[in-house]
Amino acid sequence: MNDILNQVLMSLVGVFLTIAIPTVIGFLLEQISKIKLRGQMDKLDAALFQLHDTTSMVVSSLKTTMADEFKKISADGKLTKEEQLKIKSRALTTILHLLAPAAKEILKAAITDLTEYVSYLIEDKLSFLKKH
Repeated sequence: MNDILNQVLMSLVGVFLTIAIPTVIGFLLEQISKIKLRGQMDKLDAALFQLHDTTSMVVSSLKTTMADEFKKISADGKLTKEEQLKIKSRALTTILHLLAPAAKEILKAAITDLTEYVSYLIEDKLSFLKKH
């Protein structure tokens, strides 16, 4: 009777382990994926923060230095479209140069057209500065 009971228990343990091990492994792999995803999201957040911070700093600086220079040169004290484009182009070049290479790679992987996105940020920052 003990032999039969042992065989039944061993069979049940075998079935349980056959079902439990893949389930536990699947659960653990899912948790590992979530942890990696959180790590990637944290890196993306940091890269976006760096991009926005750099954009604000560069646009403010260039708006002050270059705009003042162009206004001194121009007769009416207003920037022409060409002068505005020069400021935006210089801002774009400076921002992309100042970004850390790791941040730039993370952003390129997440954003389809990084240059277009940075151009949008420049416009947004310039618009904000004009209002305030």
